[in-house]
Amino acid sequence: SYPAHNLALVRNSKGRHDVLQIGSAQDMKVPHVHNLRAILVDTKGPEIRTGPLQGNAEVVEIAAGAPVEITIHDVSNDAPPESPDGPHRLQVDYQSIAKTVKVGGQVLLDDGLLALQVLEIDPKQEFVSLVALNGGPIKKNKGVNLPDAELDLPALTQKDKDDLKWACEVGADFVAASFIRTASNVRSVVAYLDRCVSQLPLNADGKTPLRPLVISKIESKEGVDNFEDILEESDGIMVARGDLGVEIPYSKVFAQQKRMVSACNEVGKPVIVATQMLDSMQRNPRPTRAEVTDVGTAVLDGADAVMLSGETAAGKYPIESIRAMASVVTEADHIVDATELVIRDKRDLS
Repeated sequence: SYPAHNLALVRNSKGRHDVLQIGSAQDMKVPHVHNLRAILVDTKGPEIRTGPLQGNAEVVEIAAGAPVEITIHDVSNDAPPESPDGPHRLQVDYQSIAKTVKVGGQVLLDDGLLALQVLEIDPKQEFVSLVALNGGPIKKNKGVNLPDAELDLPALTQKDKDDLKWACEVGADFVAASFIRTASNVRSVVAYLDRCVSQLPLNADGKTPLRPLVISKIESKEGVDNFEDILEESDGIMVARGDLGVEIPYSKVFAQQKRMVSACNEVGKPVIVATQMLDSMQRNPRPTRAEVTDVGTAVLDGADAVMLSGETAAGKYPIESIRAMASVVTEADHIVDATELVIRDKRDLS
């Protein structure tokens, strides 16, 4: 089992490289028999988030039907709206918002909890006028999704580059490249990793260290549409169902998951299924039956790994979540092994 002290350290580190590296060094001093664990470094990726709110409020309540203006300019000095009925102004950190959205399209905030519909686009492309389709609270630094839109975002942010460079320096086995939308995004990540590795000292054998393998995270409609090309350029795939379930209709997520797992199996590349697998264990010490079925089915479908996220990053029961997932995976593996044995026996008999 993974040392509890190091798990807590990683959960609380918030991406600080120096703290994570100290944790890795401490963990190496703890004896592990047959330790075959690999280290995967997750990247933040290019994403869109809300900025400071009107009046620098911590949270603003938006009512269904309220007018909302999304702008690229600072609104923190504006007076806060008098009521949830607005009008509201929200800042986003995506300069091309007005060029990207279309009248009638949707803008989703905070994992889709708030849905806005585009009514009008400023001719000068400095703001977009929308109406709230449902009500709810919004805070700063919340995610913004633009379903069915092709985003004008770089493959790598400066933070991504810093994290990838660090991953090479500490000898990480894999990097998870977030929000991969095209095959060229993957090539950009691989090229940057190659450059970082080329600047490292030679290893004991006098050879250049191996670069981390690239696991491309599919979490947008554009990524789904370009999946075959992305798979060809990647070392592996992660089906990142959190943002994916916002970017495409949630009723289609399970079918896309099965499609991607099957495609990876066919070409012999590893595939990870992630996000909300045991989500209720962020709050409860036992998983739901539906979550158990989700994990087991992913393994039976051919997933090479299933991944916890919020359960261990911020949940109340991180160790229990790991044990619960491991027990389900073990049971599913027994079924896979037994099925393969039956198939082999039938082949031998024929």
